[in-house]
Amino acid sequence: MSATVKTKTGTESWRYAENKITGTDGRTIWSPYNLILRGTRLLLDTDIELVYWLQYCCPFLEGGDNFNGKVSKCIFEDLVGDAFKKAKKEEALADVKALIYSTKLGLGEDRLRKIAKAYFITDVDELSLPQVKLAVESVINTDKREGISKFLKLVDAKQALDVRASLQQAVDEKIIIYTVPKKTWAWVTEHGKKNLPFAEIGASKDPYEALYAYYLGNRKFAQEIAAALKGQSFVPAEGAEEPVLDATPE
Repeated sequence: MSATVKTKTGTESWRYAENKITGTDGRTIWSPYNLILRGTRLLLDTDIELVYWLQYCCPFLEGGDNFNGKVSKCIFEDLVGDAFKKAKKEEALADVKALIYSTKLGLGEDRLRKIAKAYFITDVDELSLPQVKLAVESVINTDKREGISKFLKLVDAKQALDVRASLQQAVDEKIIIYTVPKKTWAWVTEHGKKNLPFAEIGASKDPYEALYAYYLGNRKFAQEIAAALKGQSFVPAEGAEEPVLDATPE
């Protein structure tokens, strides 16, 4: 229960003891002399000084401030915190399951299909509703870290849903295409003519997320997509620096 702790100016010697007595030979006897751990030990508020010593001084506490990095003999287990986190995760997972699968509490078919398109799932309109539900859940489960939270945010993000769904619709209708070798998004032109590139994607970027960012930062492209999805030709307004359509997407 003694340890050497590094400081900014050198080292300090720390010891944890609840009692001390002087032996017959004049030596100080510390109690407890050591801490024997077998299995687990519950630490309460009354053990705050022991908690402090373990966290800041003990060289054998894995994750402790003075851990020697070699020999691990104990570790803090936050049972209350872990239970809270697990409960919150299970609650969020239950919400996701209900929104996708519940016939009483779940999202409507149109909303689910739009979410599937917002996840850039191809040919959503060709899938049955059960297939759409499974595809959405699969995308959520793929992202172990943030899949659930991203889905719950996306459900309420109307503008993001509309934009992302419209981009996937443009891909499904072969209005735009992503060429993997060149890492480029391009407009699909008439048969026999070369496609017209409009955005190059960095090697480390997700092409669909990059397309979404490009849409948000380029008003002209947003108008072109809106026009193409309506089957209209994209014509600049007379005297305007930027093309103008009857309806500007959100």
